[in-house]
Amino acid sequence: MRLKLWPSTSAHEHLSEIEELYPSASFQAWIVLKGNEFVGFAEASIRPFANGCESRPVVFLEGVWVDEAIRKLGLGRMLLDPIESWGFQETERVVYFRKKLLP
Repeated sequence: MRLKLWPSTSAHEHLSEIEELYPSASFQAWIVLKGNEFVGFAEASIRPFANGCESRPVVFLEGVWVDEAIRKLGLGRMLLDPIESWGFQETERVVYFRKKLLP
């Protein structure tokens, strides 16, 4: 699947990169299976910075790919949901209440 998304990188280079990245806690990958077939994936990492971002570190979507035959079914969105959950944590919650007072 990586070859389909990044065809200019050789299979050997992809394998080397996978072996380097996958053990890292700052890298995550998600896949979509249809039966026994791999039909989509997404990769994200925590980078020290990214262009246009003011906060640091940042979650960076490295790539997302879904097989052309099953696109437009929401699988890309499904792949992005866990990345958003992985990259964003609730820091606090505030609940406000109101009660109308009678005159």
